[in-house]
Amino acid sequence: MGKTSLVLGCVLGCALLMVTVAGCGDDSEHSIEHHITFDGLASGVVEAAGSIWSLDGSGDVARIDPVTRKIQATIETEIRYGIALRAVENSIVVVGTYRGAVIDPETETVTSTFGDGNSGGTGASRPVEFVGGAAFELAGTGDLIEFDQLTATVTSVADLGVDTRGDKRRVKPTYPITADDTSLFFSIHNGGDHLLSRYDVSTRAFTILHSVGDHVAIAVAGPTVWVLDTDRLLHGYDKVTGEPVTGVFELPRPDPPVASLDSADQRALVVAADGTMWAIDQPSQILYQLDPSTAQVLSATHLKYRPNGLVVTDSAIWLTDTFDNRLTVIERSDLVPGS
Repeated sequence: MGKTSLVLGCVLGCALLMVTVAGCGDDSEHSIEHHITFDGLASGVVEAAGSIWSLDGSGDVARIDPVTRKIQATIETEIRYGIALRAVENSIVVVGTYRGAVIDPETETVTSTFGDGNSGGTGASRPVEFVGGAAFELAGTGDLIEFDQLTATVTSVADLGVDTRGDKRRVKPTYPITADDTSLFFSIHNGGDHLLSRYDVSTRAFTILHSVGDHVAIAVAGPTVWVLDTDRLLHGYDKVTGEPVTGVFELPRPDPPVASLDSADQRALVVAADGTMWAIDQPSQILYQLDPSTAQVLSATHLKYRPNGLVVTDSAIWLTDTFDNRLTVIERSDLVPGS
């Protein structure tokens, strides 16, 4: 994609943004947003067992009816600083900075916990991703730790050859990590650069794919790995060879301009189960649907609150807001498509 295509895409996206924002109200009867409030700050959301599950900062997990949007149950895990919520083998797994817990959806109770309460659920305890029947943690030591996803028992430790003692390659615990059916994708820091990398779970092969800039999210759409950087630029790479597969595409910039994306607050570039791709511009309070092949904007919806994460179901978008005690729900049928 050349510079002309980039500018044209931005112009079309900005026009689309204006149309969508004009049609999105506040909390009036015409608003497409619905909000569910909690006692704590919503920090994670997942779909499982016919329900939506949301994690707050105090470790409580709420079970929500996706149709009525009512909280059906609240499970207390006593895990503070929850950072991840996953549906694993008919269970809900909560991963915290210091401990973890497993919830049985049928009984709505905690069936087991893991972690020593001091160092973390499995060590550094972030970031964590699930693939191939196991869970993986990219530790600050430069190791990739594989562990049982329900008990956190370590099953293997892969040395990625990352020098964490000097100014060379190192791993930061706030770096994003994602996965497809066979591999993990993450980045390591090399001086002033970042190296997009792949770890094949079955072969245990670690491959550096491409040098990338400072970024806030990674997502895999078919054969492409998309990287969203702090300047709202989307970069696509072949997930096997690491070669760039498209030109750089820019999310429409708001007017007046707002802050650049911050990895501490912005974590959402998501490919849903149906293959659709979504992103949020957290400072601008905008939800985007993107073409998973080209990253062009298909719809842009201005939000009343500032989201930092989302999950996409067949019928709705569920957004977490760690700046307030609410989930935002938008029916996909209510989104305004663009040309």
